[in-house]
Amino acid sequence: MVAKPGKDILAQPPDPGVHIIGEKKFMAKMDPSNGLNRPLDIVPNTDEKMKDRGQWSNKLEFVLSVAGEIIGLGNVWRFPYLCYKNGGGAFFIPYLIFLATCGIPVFFLETALGQYTSEGGVTCWRKISPLFEGIGYATQVIVALLNIYYIIVLAWGIFYLSFSFSWDLPWSSCNNTWNTGEESYGYPQVVYFTATFPYVMLLVLLIRGITLPGAWRGIQFYLYPDLGRLADPQVWMDAGTQIFFSYAICLGCLTALGSYNKYNNNCYRDCVALCFLNSGTSFVAGFAIFSILGFMSFEQNVPISEVAESGPGLAFIAYPRAVSMMPFSPLWACFFFIMIVLLGLDSQVGCELEEKERFWSELDEVMESIPTGERVVIGADFNGHIDEGNRGDEEVMASLELRKGTLKDRW
Repeated sequence: MVAKPGKDILAQPPDPGVHIIGEKKFMAKMDPSNGLNRPLDIVPNTDEKMKDRGQWSNKLEFVLSVAGEIIGLGNVWRFPYLCYKNGGGAFFIPYLIFLATCGIPVFFLETALGQYTSEGGVTCWRKISPLFEGIGYATQVIVALLNIYYIIVLAWGIFYLSFSFSWDLPWSSCNNTWNTGEESYGYPQVVYFTATFPYVMLLVLLIRGITLPGAWRGIQFYLYPDLGRLADPQVWMDAGTQIFFSYAICLGCLTALGSYNKYNNNCYRDCVALCFLNSGTSFVAGFAIFSILGFMSFEQNVPISEVAESGPGLAFIAYPRAVSMMPFSPLWACFFFIMIVLLGLDSQVGCELEEKERFWSELDEVMESIPTGERVVIGADFNGHIDEGNRGDEEVMASLELRKGTLKDRW
C-alpha cells in the first residue's frame, strides 16, 4: 500500500496484508486459499497439510465424539445427588449462572482454539505464545489423573455387569461370602454406538422408573426447592465444579476434537447445542435415578435420604439395590451397567485422544528439526528395530502410518 502525497496514511483503506505497529509496517504472509486471509504462522498454510493431519468426514462424527466425551458418569450420578443435596430445584440457579458465565464460553474457547490452529491441547498454546505452553502440559497432568479414575470406574462397571447375567443378583441379599452379616439399605465409527446407546438405556430406565410405585416421592425429593440453601457458599462451589467436570473443560480434549474440524465450520452453533444437550442429559438422568430411589424408599418405608448416596455409592450401591427389588431385575441391571460402561468408555477415549495428539505433535516438531538426510537414517533404523523386535510391534508401525499418512515419505 502506497500513500499519495499529501494524504494521511491512516486515512487510507486498511490492507489486510499490512500490519502497522507504531510507525513501522510489515507484510504478513496470508493464505489466499479460502478467501479468509488466515495468518500462516498460526493456522495450517495449505489444505494438503490439513488433509494429511485428518478431518472429520462429516459434522455428525464431531458432534457425537464431543457428546461422548462430555456426557459421562458425572451426568448420571453426580448431578442428581448435588441437586437434592443443595436445595433441589434451587440448585439450578447457581448451576445456570455458571453455565452461562463459565461453561459455554470456555467450552467454545477450547473448541474454537483447536479448530483455528488445527493443533492439539498442548501445541495450540505454543502456536499462540511459547509462554502459554505450560497450560497445555498442566492439562495433561489432569488427564493422567483422570485416566486412573476412569479405569477404576470402568473396572467396577464391568465387574457388576458380569454378575448381572444371573437370575439372582448377588447384591439382592446378604447371603454371600463377602458380606459382613449386617444388611444396609443406604446407598470414529464406534462413537455412533457408544454415544447414542446410553441415551436409549437412559430412556428405557426413565420410562420404567416413573411407572413404579413411589416414583413421584423420589422426584419430589429431587426437585423440591429450598431457597435457603443458596446462602451457603458450598452450594455455589458445587455448581461451579459440576460445570467444569461435566463439560470436560481444561483437559485439552475439546481442543483436540475441535482441531479435526474444517476451518470455517460453525463451531459456535455446535458448542451451544452440545452444552444444552449435556445439561439436559443431567436433568433427565435425575428423573431416572430418583424415580427408582423413590420406589426403593416406598418398598422399604424409609426416607429417601437413607437410600440416596453420593457419587459412586449412588451408581454402585443404591441403584443396584433398588433394581434388585424390581421384576426382571437382571435385565434392568444389565441395561444400567452397560450404560455406565459406555459412558465411562467414551470419556476415557476422549482423554486418550488428547494424549495421542500431544505425542504426534511432539514427534512432528522433532522430525522437522532434523535435517532431511538424517531423517532417512533415523527412519531406517527405527524400521530395523521394529523388524528385529517382537512381530507384534508391527501394529505400532501400522498405527504410525495410519495416523500420519506415510511417515517414510515425510522422513
